[in-house]
Amino acid sequence: MGIKMVKNSIMNCLMALVLVFLISGCKSLDKKEVKPDRFEKWRILAEESQGQTPDSKQYDLDLETSEKEKVENINQAAVELKDKKSEAPIKNLPDMAVTMKMHDVSVAVLLRTLARAADMNIMINETVTGDAKININNIPWSQAFTGILNTYGLTYKWSGDVLRVITVEDLNKEIALMEATQKFETSKKQ
Repeated sequence: MGIKMVKNSIMNCLMALVLVFLISGCKSLDKKEVKPDRFEKWRILAEESQGQTPDSKQYDLDLETSEKEKVENINQAAVELKDKKSEAPIKNLPDMAVTMKMHDVSVAVLLRTLARAADMNIMINETVTGDAKININNIPWSQAFTGILNTYGLTYKWSGDVLRVITVEDLNKEIALMEATQKFETSKKQ
């Protein structure tokens, strides 16, 4: 009788477990939890959002100045730039004769060597690149210097007693910066 009772108890327990699983399973079918779409929030916000157009007054400033005024401003900036240039003394390049024979040397090294030969202070922009081969015999320093600059698309500018060697693109950026600074200064005066 003990074994029958144990079997019955086990059966009753199994039946109870099956009923619990069935009931909980049925409940989960009734209460299907719907997981929200991760992007639903953003879709709703996008649908509800309204576009914003920038204030046109900000962009009409350029349109207010006529072409004539723009030309006058450019001419005035050019006159001011010319006046500033005339204030600084114009320095001449040396005319001493030089002879050089160099092959597969960087342009920067070549320019530093030329500057040392004339005992000049020189600054070379980092954008000055390339290799050079030079074979000159007894020509003026200024001619050798300007020839190298023209060959490699470079230019120079005096900055006090220092000869600055830069690319033409860098010079154009510098000029644009000076013009922007002058426009800013004139707008502050008005």
